[in-house]
Amino acid sequence: NKRPSASMDQLGAFLVSLHPPEGRDPRHWHVPPEQHAVEIVSHNVIALSILLFTLSRPRKGVKITRDIQRGPFDMFFALVLIACLVIQTYYNYLMNPKWVVNLLHPCHIMSLMDVYLLIGKSPKLLHWIYNISAFYTFFTVLALVFPDTSMLYLPYHIHVFWIQHIVVLLVPIYMLGTRKLTLDLFDNYFFIVAACVADLFFVDVQGFAGYLTSVNVNYLLWPPPSSPFTGQNYRTQSALAITVAMWLTGFVFVRLVRECVRPILFHFPPASFKMETFDSSSSSKKRK
Repeated sequence: NKRPSASMDQLGAFLVSLHPPEGRDPRHWHVPPEQHAVEIVSHNVIALSILLFTLSRPRKGVKITRDIQRGPFDMFFALVLIACLVIQTYYNYLMNPKWVVNLLHPCHIMSLMDVYLLIGKSPKLLHWIYNISAFYTFFTVLALVFPDTSMLYLPYHIHVFWIQHIVVLLVPIYMLGTRKLTLDLFDNYFFIVAACVADLFFVDVQGFAGYLTSVNVNYLLWPPPSSPFTGQNYRTQSALAITVAMWLTGFVFVRLVRECVRPILFHFPPASFKMETFDSSSSSKKRK
């Protein structure tokens, strides 16, 4: 019975050793290191188990057989996002070199995903990224409704913040409204994948970036100012609330775009790719 506790203590001690006390933010261990250790192990076990099970099960889906046509707006949006990412990288480095890890925040990752959606070539990868990113719309909406602009004091930094987040929100609407890509809503497959990937990225990538730099990457070391969760369990509470919000905003987003935006953009030509439904279970039987 003592082994798990001893193991968590050892992992907690390892996390403490990743950043020396000198230069460590006083809020760094808002959550005790041993609790960080328990959350790292539990989140990885649960999220990886669910993800591997979901990816292995037979399902129906959409088969993409042709590329999509690109237009001037695709390149325009892509260049705007690339420019915002370059400026954000430069500004973070100017303020403090270790603040470059702030580029691991969700909206920067979503910017990279959107850039690929706008200029990418692989139809299958485009389809996967788009269907997963639809459920990450929540993070952009959250950043726009409750913006944390406390560290945006360099010239035009706040303008870059607003431009980037607005474009990140517009790109999936543009892609769906103009029928350049489609959402595969046969089941909750992509939602489960999106939620598990997000959880693993938060805990394993953003979390360890914070341990190494004492930078509050995506608020994984201490809660944001506007968070309703402020105690030592705020990370788990936030993860559960975010998972529900991802599901709700993902499907609400699709409904709003289909009912409100697409009719306005009716003059755009239909997508230039062909879609066919398929059943992975039946296809695997045929191969046998």
